[in-house]
Amino acid sequence: MSSFSSAKENDETGRLLHMTKAIGAIDEAARHEQTKDDPKTYYLKARIYTAAMNVPNFNSEDRLIEANKALEKALSLNSKIANDSDYPITAINLSYVNFQNGIAEFNNQNYLVAKDYFANVSKFVGEQPSAKFSEVYSGIDTTRAEAQYFQGKAEMNETNYTEAIPLLEKAAKSPYLNQKDVLTDLIYALEQTGNKAKQLEYISQARKRFPNDANIEAFEINYFIENKQYDDLIVRLEQSMQKDPKNPKHPFNLGIVYSSKASPADGNTPPDATALEKKAEEYYLKALELAGDNPEYNQSLGIHYFNMGVDAHNKARVLNNGNDKEKAMATQLQTMRNNYYKKALPILEKTRGLYEAKGKFAGEEKQNYANTLEALKRIYATTNDVKKYQEVQKAIEELK
Repeated sequence: MSSFSSAKENDETGRLLHMTKAIGAIDEAARHEQTKDDPKTYYLKARIYTAAMNVPNFNSEDRLIEANKALEKALSLNSKIANDSDYPITAINLSYVNFQNGIAEFNNQNYLVAKDYFANVSKFVGEQPSAKFSEVYSGIDTTRAEAQYFQGKAEMNETNYTEAIPLLEKAAKSPYLNQKDVLTDLIYALEQTGNKAKQLEYISQARKRFPNDANIEAFEINYFIENKQYDDLIVRLEQSMQKDPKNPKHPFNLGIVYSSKASPADGNTPPDATALEKKAEEYYLKALELAGDNPEYNQSLGIHYFNMGVDAHNKARVLNNGNDKEKAMATQLQTMRNNYYKKALPILEKTRGLYEAKGKFAGEEKQNYANTLEALKRIYATTNDVKKYQEVQKAIEELK
């Protein structure tokens, strides 16, 4: 063994022995009758256990948890511990280790564990920036803001939206974060809780700051549709189309609005539904004139025709049980259904091909692809195309 290797081994052994003794001594102090209720005991324990995080074979999760408990207890017994000259470096080091563990647990989808680690950051270095800490380590303000944001995201991923919102609102005021991501998550959380006033407030804020972001624009469109503010939204989108006539997203969004207005979620079909459906078709076609190979645009027009066919089919099924006049009407509706399906079929088949050409897809694209397959399956069933029905059924099963 070389002299360097020997020295290194002795140094590491010495650190291990020193740390073992230090931990043993402070653990004994925390049990001793005279020192077990002394805040200085737990403050020192927090410092020793935090230092252990930098020593090989000592940086375990159990010791991190002990360090967290010790510092929390020290502060609960005497809040003036935070005024100690060594407190900032101790709190910063412990906060950083908590943040790193939080990220690891978050990435492993252990959100309940992750959020507690993230919460410890603000617990030890405060919820707001402070020169006391930033003068020791300038990056602590960023770490604090990121911890608050990821704590909010962890709550969101556990569907605890009410708990997530105040954390995300703090993050939304931070100059250290990517505000587009923060606002997107915050708007989504507010949407889930039904807080419409705040949702619109942050949508408006986000649209001003990020006018070209598709996700934020989608939130705005969904907000107006859900609240049946169709006319206001139509005016906005038509103005956008006039300013940017070659952008296909504007007529596409108008198609969505007219489709939604024709078939609202509450089922109360307006008397001018047919005219609204025609306007939707017009704008979907306009979007495809500008971007004919966009799978989402194709899918929306195909599903538009398909849904109209389904609606005709459902009406016909009811009338089929009636008198001769109603049965005649049912036959007409079945013809309408077949015509709509005929219009939808080539568009949906093209949509399927466009998605499959992309290879891998997830999230909204995967759902759109799945909806396309389901629509094709129903059309093939209606037209008695057994071979294609079986083929598309197999694709659906493979998608699951």
